[in-house]
Amino acid sequence: MQSLLAECLYFFIFLHILIILLAAAIAIIANGGLFTDSIWNDALMESGRLGKFGFSLGIVYLVWIGIILIHYPLCNWYMKYKLNNKDKWWLSYL
Repeated sequence: MQSLLAECLYFFIFLHILIILLAAAIAIIANGGLFTDSIWNDALMESGRLGKFGFSLGIVYLVWIGIILIHYPLCNWYMKYKLNNKDKWWLSYL
C-alpha cells in the first residue's frame, strides 16, 4: 500500500507541474503577454515586461484551491486504475 501511495504522490507531482505551467502560460497570455514570456531567460528578466504581471493574494488562493481540486479526481482515478491493472507493464513508468 505504501508503494501505491508513493506512486500516487509522484503522479500528483507530475500533474502539479504540468497544470501549474499551463496555468502560468494562460495567465500570461490573458494579461496581454506572449507565450514566450512564460519561458524565463535573461533577456526577459532585463526587459521589465514581467512588471505588469501579477494577481492579488485572493486570486492566487482561489487558483491554488482550484488546482488542488482538479488534482483530487485525477489522482483518485489513477490510483484505482493502477490497482485494477497491475498486469500492464507500462504503468510502472507512469
